[in-house]
Amino acid sequence: MPLQTHIHISSEKGLSSITTLIVGSKSSVLIDAPFLIPDAKSVVQWIKDTTSVPLKAVFATHHHPDHFFSANPILEAFPKARFLAAPYVRAAIDREYEEKVKYWPEVMGKEMVPEKPRKPDVFEHSFFVLDGDEGSPICLLGPVQGDSVDQTLFWLPTEKTVICGDVIYARSTHVW
Repeated sequence: MPLQTHIHISSEKGLSSITTLIVGSKSSVLIDAPFLIPDAKSVVQWIKDTTSVPLKAVFATHHHPDHFFSANPILEAFPKARFLAAPYVRAAIDREYEEKVKYWPEVMGKEMVPEKPRKPDVFEHSFFVLDGDEGSPICLLGPVQGDSVDQTLFWLPTEKTVICGDVIYARSTHVW
């Protein structure tokens, strides 16, 4: 059976960021945690409503806060899941982390973003497979240009599906 993909759109206040759940026969993986804590809590419930298979990992497509900042509530709800990103994504997060951790609570409110957003671990590989779905690899392609230079695309060749992060926009386009 092919992998299934499901999307969740965060609140407008959370910049309408898109979270994608890839569900296999025995496990699942999430692409892009949302920006705000309330949206992350919504994602936790959405995952539980969407699948009963365990969440194996949460990946960030790039370093912008609306793609990783509120991973904490998701990782707390699914403690066996790993938090991962390509090396160039993690390097960009490291470059701007302190500044963003200071800035965003002042803008959004301290109750809306984690005090200490967790950083993803580096994922050094160009693909992975979900347990039981070895015929459906998930390939990481990047870095590619989107609204930053450090984007990762997730390509599911068997399913002919691409998860784009901010290489292609969803509900709207950024003003610039």
